[in-house]
Amino acid sequence: MYKIQDAFLIAEKRLTQLKAMHISPDDMVIDVGSGTLPNLRANVLCDRYISDDAERDGAPFCAGRGQIIVACDARRLPFKNKAFDYSICSHLVEHVEDPALVLNELQRISKAGYIEMPNLEWETLVGRAWHYWTAEVKNGVLEITPKEKPVLNEKLSEWCCSLARESKFFYKELYMKPYKYKLMTAFEWKGSINYRINAAENFNLSWHKDKFKQEAMPVFAKQKMAARFHLLDNVYGPLIRRRSAKKLPPMHELTACPACRGTLEQNGIFKCIKCAKTYEVKKGIPFLII
Repeated sequence: MYKIQDAFLIAEKRLTQLKAMHISPDDMVIDVGSGTLPNLRANVLCDRYISDDAERDGAPFCAGRGQIIVACDARRLPFKNKAFDYSICSHLVEHVEDPALVLNELQRISKAGYIEMPNLEWETLVGRAWHYWTAEVKNGVLEITPKEKPVLNEKLSEWCCSLARESKFFYKELYMKPYKYKLMTAFEWKGSINYRINAAENFNLSWHKDKFKQEAMPVFAKQKMAARFHLLDNVYGPLIRRRSAKKLPPMHELTACPACRGTLEQNGIFKCIKCAKTYEVKKGIPFLII
């Protein structure tokens, strides 16, 4: 589970990520699967689970001031082809059973992007049962391999967790600076995503059905963590997002029907002109999910 103070450390991690991304000042940026602490440079955030935090270690969904939120499925993104100049997809692909669907959607809606996933070493140390895949980069190719059995080394993980509880330095180094120790896979792409999925046709993911039991984060803790994120966003967000010179167009100009890719018109709700399917807007958030 996230600790409340993680908000500051993960923000530092997000800033480290940002330094590795080649984003121009006028780029339109989307964060796909933005979760608890979205990238502060993103103009648009999208996440399927706005209220369900089961696969976020109990942490709440957050958004910065001025960041547009769209509830959608990364396997069927409700955006027009090349609607965005840059997409950020950090720690989402390992959560889906068919990663090719997500990767193909990312390269459809954006011209370039950044993908981050855990590698086998990370999953051995602090793996999650809801992570189906690990990744590494070989010769410029993002190679994605399924976890067909649990890979978590429980004794090693227990040792790391106990040491992290006792040592703030160890905690910060291991959990918030995984790039330093090559425990994460970062992959930036342009034009198309050069990837390979190393899995047989009949590979087995059934063991993931027995998820680790999730301890719920108390409501007050969620509120405090969200408050700390918004404090960080107030400090860093405007400084980072002001680099974006391009004005965000109306959402109906960026979005497309996730069912048929038809044009959406917005009048209180979103309605597809082509297939007539309608999509709700709840508390200002369009839910463009089939």
